[in-house]
Amino acid sequence: MFVNEKLIFIQLEKTGCTHIKRLLQHFLGGAQHDKHSRIPEGFATDGRIIVGSVRNPWDWYVSMWSYGCLGQGSLYTDLTAPLKIKGHGYRTEPVLALRRLCNELSKARRHWQDCYADALDPQLFRRWLRMLHDPANSYDLMDDYAKSPMSRYAGFFTYRYSRLFVRFLDHLFMPEMKNSDRLYSVLEQDILPDFIIRNESLEQDLVMLLSHCGITLAAEQVDFIHSTYKTNPSQRERKTGYYYDPETIEMVRRRDRHLIEKYGYAAPDLD
Repeated sequence: MFVNEKLIFIQLEKTGCTHIKRLLQHFLGGAQHDKHSRIPEGFATDGRIIVGSVRNPWDWYVSMWSYGCLGQGSLYTDLTAPLKIKGHGYRTEPVLALRRLCNELSKARRHWQDCYADALDPQLFRRWLRMLHDPANSYDLMDDYAKSPMSRYAGFFTYRYSRLFVRFLDHLFMPEMKNSDRLYSVLEQDILPDFIIRNESLEQDLVMLLSHCGITLAAEQVDFIHSTYKTNPSQRERKTGYYYDPETIEMVRRRDRHLIEKYGYAAPDLD
C-alpha cells in the first residue's frame, strides 16, 4: 500500500497501481509500504481516504498472464517455483499443511511454465486460464485461494480483489462464503475503499480523487496526468479479444460476475 497524510492506496496488481502511485507521489508525496497487501491490523487510518483500483476482469487475466510470460509477478512465481517442503503451517494448521505439501509434491510446474512460453499465443493463454480455474489446481495459487469456499465458484480476480479490499479478511474463509449471495453482500456492503480508480478511466478518476483531497489542479497539471505513460506494461497483443474464445469469455463472465456487474464491465469483442 501507498500512504500519505491524505490517503491510503491499497494496490491491486495489474490495475495500473504503479502508475497511480507515482502520480499520487508526484502531487501528494508519501511512502510505499508492502506493495500488494492489505492495510495491516492496527494501522492508523486517521480519517484518510482509502483508495483502491480495479480493472475489467477479462483484461486483468490477460495482463496477469502476459506479465508472467516475462518471468514476473508473484502468481508466476507461486505457480512455477521449485518444490517447497517447509513453511506450510504444520503447527498451526496441520491438516491443511499436509494438503499443501501433497500439492507441492504433485504440482504441474512444467505445465504452468509451458503456458508462459509466448505472450502472443492465445492458445497458451486459454490453457492457463482453464488451469487457473480448475478446482484440482486451486492449491497451486497464492494467498490461500483454495482455503476459501469462494474458490469453488469465484474467479481468482474476484478473490484477489476481495482479499485486499474486504474489511474483515476472516469472512472469506467462513463456511457461509460457499454461498455466492453472501459474497455479493460482502462486496456491496463491507469493502474498505472509499474511492475506486478504474484502470479504464484512470486519469479522470485520479483528477477527481485529487479534488477530493483538496488539490486544485491547473490545466497544465491535468495535461501532465493525461500525458504521462503508464508504467510496468506487460508484453502482449493490445486487443483483449485476441486471446479469448467463447468458452473462456463465458468462464470469466460466470466466475467473476459479481465484479462485472458491480462495475458494469463488458466482455471484449472476439477477434
